[in-house]
Amino acid sequence: MAITRKFKVKDVEMLLASKTIAGTLGENMGDLSIARSNWNETYVSELSTKIDKAIDDYLGLDKKKELA
Repeated sequence: MAITRKFKVKDVEMLLASKTIAGTLGENMGDLSIARSNWNETYVSELSTKIDKAIDDYLGLDKKKELA
């Protein structure tokens, strides 16, 4: 299956920007959860986990991998 992207920057740039946005969302949860009721602590935690998994899986940054 071919990989298609809907962005024009490098994968690492998009993932790091996404991680920054997720962090800011978590820091400003009180104000932003007014806009969307599903934006809560669980949502931010799951989003951050998905971003970290994408970094590990697609960029090869496996922190648990044994160094040889």
